[in-house]
Amino acid sequence: MTGREGANGHSEKARRRAHLALRRLARRLGFAPRNEPRLTELALTRLLPPERWNAMHFLLIAHGREVCSSQRPLCDSCLLEDLCPRQGLRR
Repeated sequence: MTGREGANGHSEKARRRAHLALRRLARRLGFAPRNEPRLTELALTRLLPPERWNAMHFLLIAHGREVCSSQRPLCDSCLLEDLCPRQGLRR
């Protein structure tokens, strides 16, 4: 793949990874009961008004990449540590 076709493939892969991270983080923080796309979307859209959805999306993805990674979350340095139920993590 080259050019536009390759770029579309790479952006689709990145988008898929971001959505997986968003679902994992929403579940871990207790916003969504299960790791199902539709339930996660419903749960997250109920948290904030529509004009804040884009910001929430990018902030949660950034938080998942920088602090709350899937393999080694940095719970001790997380600003949400006191609020986080850590669903899906062994304590």
